[in-house]
Amino acid sequence: MAGAGDNEIPQGKELVKGLNEEHPQIVSRCEYLAADKGLDDTELNATLWDDHRIKPLIDIRNCWKDGEMTRQVERTRNVAYDFRGSNAQPGSGVRGEKRPQQAPNLLGDRSAKKPATLGIRSL
Repeated sequence: MAGAGDNEIPQGKELVKGLNEEHPQIVSRCEYLAADKGLDDTELNATLWDDHRIKPLIDIRNCWKDGEMTRQVERTRNVAYDFRGSNAQPGSGVRGEKRPQQAPNLLGDRSAKKPATLGIRSL
C-alpha cells in the first residue's frame, strides 16, 4: 500500500501485472479500472487498453504549475479552457465558472424553445 507522499503509479502497474499473472480469468472479464488521479499515467492507460482491453476511468492530474484556473485559447479573445480541457467562458462573472454553450436556433423561429446545451437527443 502506498503512503500519502508515495508515487502510486509503479504500484498500480505492479498490481495490474500481478493480477494478470495470478488470476488472468479476472482480468479477461474486467471492462473498467476506476482509480483516483494518483494513477493518472499515459503508460498505465495504454497498457490497460492495449494489452487487456480494460477502459481506465482515472481522473487527470492538474499539471499546471502556475496556479491559473483557466487559459485563453491562442488567437481568440473569448474562449478559454481549464486543465481538463473543458470549455470555460471568461466574462461569466466568476473566475473559473463554466456556462453551457447555447444551441443555435437553426429554424429561425424566435418563439421556439431552445435546448439548454448542445448535444445529441433522440426524438
